[in-house]
Amino acid sequence: MGANPQRLDWSANRAVDGNINQDYTSGSCAITNIDVNRNTSIWWKVWLERPFNIAYLEIYFEKNNYKKATGFSIFTFDTENLDPVRDPKRLVYQHDPMSGCPPTIQNITVNKVTQGIMFTNERPPGYTSNCSGDNTMYTGIELCEIKAMGCDQHRYLGCDVECPSKCKDKLCDAFNGSCIYGCNRTHFLPPHCNACIPHYYEVTVSLRVVSVEELMFVTV
Repeated sequence: MGANPQRLDWSANRAVDGNINQDYTSGSCAITNIDVNRNTSIWWKVWLERPFNIAYLEIYFEKNNYKKATGFSIFTFDTENLDPVRDPKRLVYQHDPMSGCPPTIQNITVNKVTQGIMFTNERPPGYTSNCSGDNTMYTGIELCEIKAMGCDQHRYLGCDVECPSKCKDKLCDAFNGSCIYGCNRTHFLPPHCNACIPHYYEVTVSLRVVSVEELMFVTV
């Protein structure tokens, strides 16, 4: 977490303790002190036990202070010490502060095989917001739970179905199993991998065993 918790028992791990109670008095939220810390940027991240095919996140903000999350972003990362903010390709979602306040509970589509998830927020110079009650000067963490909903990295669709072998590294879309990471065979066209890319075509060779008589007939 990018700043010390407001209280020792409001530490970063409270956002992944399985408790979705959104009241800070429950002692199950990760909270920093915005007024004391005066952070213009903040982060919270989690490193999972292994890579998973994450379909979506369920985010539970503290019900009385959720407006402070306005403008937040979600990134993914695959190296534990990597700062994903430096790589725009890692951005999964960014809340638009001009659209108003975020909901107290929000589902965010991820659809990526990843091991790391990062929540960030910032208040750059000139930041404005249409969320009444948003702190436009400083930001902090007010997370009661972040649930990563997904499967083993090689499964999809409720985790009962394996990704097709035609997909590169047997990785696929978390919802429909399509090969969004590419095809296992060179020059095939994702996401379905059933046809070649332009200017290439597939040649299928069929072999069968023949007798000596057939061979002699052919050569006469």
